Amino acid sequence: MTMRQSLLLCAAILCATLPLGIRADLLRVPDEYSTITLACEDAVSGDTVAVSAGLYHEDAYVNPGVSVIGMVPDSTEVHVSPLDYQGPFTILEGTDATLIENMTILGGLNPTFYNGNPNTVIKRCFIVAGDSGSYVAIVGADLTIKSCFIWWSSWSDNLFWFNGPFDVLIEDCVLRGNGLNYWNVPSGTRINLKNNTIDDSIYFYVEFSTDFSLIFTNNIMKYVQCGDVQPDTLEWRYNDFVEPGGWPNCGEQAGNFSADPLLCDPDGEVADYRLEPESPCLGAGENGEDVGARLGICWDPSGVGDEQASGLDSRLRAYPTVIGGDGCTLGLTGQSVDLSPAVEVLDVLGRRCATVTLSPRAGATFTARWPGTDDQGRKLPAGVYWLRPTGRTDVSTRVHIVR
Repeated sequence: MTMRQSLLLCAAILCATLPLGIRADLLRVPDEYSTITLACEDAVSGDTVAVSAGLYHEDAYVNPGVSVIGMVPDSTEVHVSPLDYQGPFTILEGTDATLIENMTILGGLNPTFYNGNPNTVIKRCFIVAGDSGSYVAIVGADLTIKSCFIWWSSWSDNLFWFNGPFDVLIEDCVLRGNGLNYWNVPSGTRINLKNNTIDDSIYFYVEFSTDFSLIFTNNIMKYVQCGDVQPDTLEWRYNDFVEPGGWPNCGEQAGNFSADPLLCDPDGEVADYRLEPESPCLGAGENGEDVGARLGICWDPSGVGDEQASGLDSRLRAYPTVIGGDGCTLGLTGQSVDLSPAVEVLDVLGRRCATVTLSPRAGATFTARWPGTDDQGRKLPAGVYWLRPTGRTDVSTRVHIVR
């Protein structure tokens, strides 16, 4: 055997012995793996488990540094429920940043997840804990929940079960249920709720807890009732207590107020917790921030969403509609009206982020490749964006950027 053959053989043996997760950074479910659980078994730090739309029954153990992301515009299109008698996700101990994003997670009788990693972020998920005795999560390490819709129905349950004194941040979420009740947590725990819309009252009894911190900042909530809070540390800063007399009778107070937040349509068939343009919560928070979940202002860029404008044979489309680093292709047609060959990119607040110039093709068709950047070539943050021809409000489409 020559030296060259020996080196090639050694390289082949080394590659064959490497775990699958080291050789792949994107593990697709169900295209490559039939379940999220199987993909998570192979995924190692730095990998992404990319989940397509579907119903999944899981008992997944997520290694440190792994991201599990629903690759669809709407989190309700990826629906994850427990396989047996525990929550769908167990996040294993470690320190590499771990992400669960853009899916519906159902706990039922079980918590939706157990967290053992202090650098875990749960983001843009619809989290449902619905049965008596269930919790949103079992907290075994510091935890961050951002931009989620959290719903539970049992009156007597906590949001969390704490296995020790940890820091929890809940930010930019909508919390809807039968009240936040009985905050029984270990001494030394710190819970920070910031920029949330809490669509219920809070009944706060902590007779079994001592010396922990609870800080509410820039939240919308209906009513707070406290009992037996000493020597716990409570702070209420720049919150809108919707119901008259709803202010808490405990803890430090700064900048709180009571007013109808003027939410878009919280009681609609599809609840809309954004703020009306005249909402008193705009700019009323700490450091001039908006109060409540930062979902944007009630604003419809076209009045027709993704549908074709009535009476006009005009259409703007993006492919794909969920885009990452490769961007998307824009196509614009206008048979009976003149369309500008430029397309504006708008965020959910209606602010222009970029202008894309399209090139003419056959007939009244224009196309362009847009990489998901602003006019200076900088990547736009992850989120939903609306696109419409310059000067038009009756033709539009939307894309979802994932990073």
